[in-house]
Parts: sequence; structure tokens; C-alpha cells
Amino acid sequence: MDGSTIPYYVVEERKKLNRCIEEAPNDYEKEIYRAIRNMSVPYEKLNEILENSRDIITSKQNRKAKNRKFFATGIPIIFMILVVAIYTLLNKQGDD
Repeated sequence: MDGSTIPYYVVEERKKLNRCIEEAPNDYEKEIYRAIRNMSVPYEKLNEILENSRDIITSKQNRKAKNRKFFATGIPIIFMILVVAIYTLLNKQGDD
């Protein structure tokens, strides 16, 4: 086989990666799939790499969701605690 011939399985794997890029729900995932596509990857390991990248993406998305949930609930609670603390301090100063 000469160097200009691309094996069929390589073409199919690139098509698979292009499909993943097109179907990715956000830019972050698209960039990951583009990086994988542009790497010199042993294509027989591509399925394993894609599965691992999906796990990484899912864990990062879950972490972001937890952070958003904290900021959505945690900051108002902290604000309320500060308001109560300031109010009690002002009332104590008024009593003196």
C-alpha cells in the first residue's frame, strides 16, 4: 500500500467524528471532538477515546450544574444571614 492511500476504516472513523461534531449540543463538546479528530489517533482505539471523552464531558457538565445550583440557592441564603446579622448589630447598638 502506498502512502497516498487512506484505509477505508480511517475514512469511516473520521466520518464518525464529523457526525459527533455536528450532533454535539454545545461548543465545548465540538472542540473536544475536533481535537480528537485532528490528533494522530490509533483508530482502533477511537471508540474507547470517545467513551472516555463523553464521561469527562458529562462529569464537567454535572459539576457546572452543581455550581449553578449552589449560586442559585447559596448566595441568597448567605445574603439573608448577613442582613439578619447587620440588623441584630444595629438593634444592639440602638439599645446601648
